[in-house]
Amino acid sequence: MAEEQYRDQLVQEYQDEANDVLSDFDLSLAKLSAPGADVVSGFSRLFGAFSVLRLQGRFLENPYLDIAFHRLCDYLEDLITPSEKVFTDLQFYSVTLQDLLNGNNGASDVGAFARTLPVRTPADLGNIVQVDVEIMLVEPNKTVSKLVSRELRACGYRVTTLRDPIEALTYAVRTKPDMIIASAELPEISGIDLACAIEAMPVTHKIPFAVLTSRDRGHAALANLPTSTAVIKKGAKFGDDLADALMQFGIT
Repeated sequence: MAEEQYRDQLVQEYQDEANDVLSDFDLSLAKLSAPGADVVSGFSRLFGAFSVLRLQGRFLENPYLDIAFHRLCDYLEDLITPSEKVFTDLQFYSVTLQDLLNGNNGASDVGAFARTLPVRTPADLGNIVQVDVEIMLVEPNKTVSKLVSRELRACGYRVTTLRDPIEALTYAVRTKPDMIIASAELPEISGIDLACAIEAMPVTHKIPFAVLTSRDRGHAALANLPTSTAVIKKGAKFGDDLADALMQFGIT
């Protein structure tokens, strides 16, 4: 079989599987919105299904599809208290993904498209007015990422979380977030390396960057940190440092 024919077959098989998962998604949303539904296991199953579909779909090299799947998985992860808004948001993802699989990208560029995708707000912060400020959080520790993202979402910011700094580089180039906050301790490359890479690339060097660490700014481990990078210390000063970083970069 010719290489082109083989790829066409792979694409068709993937689209068939993706359409099956999306059909199940719509049915699952209807069931999970019913009183007494086991929402925890239901959303956990959907998170697993879309995580696999996202990884399988990378051979398509479609940034719109990849970002939509990532944002959906970010939305579904550990979802336990759905509201009417949650079901509306998830239905939006269902329609968007179906459009993408049918070849309709919609937005003029990936960054504009990313900002159309719903992000989650903690259930007890439902009255927060969301503003059009995108913050990328690069943090492998789930507990820390939940704490930081909650603080940011409480300010109305749109937050998307990534665990992998290499992936974060790609997403920064594609989506142009208004700010990046990254842990100093990351797999493969450190948060300091990531800050240097973001600073060095013309396409991203204007993106404000803050590093999340337990060390003081003068520590030797932070010696190579770009001077424009803010430092947010974990612990008692976290809230104050976060507020200072947001003020430093004029993010309101």
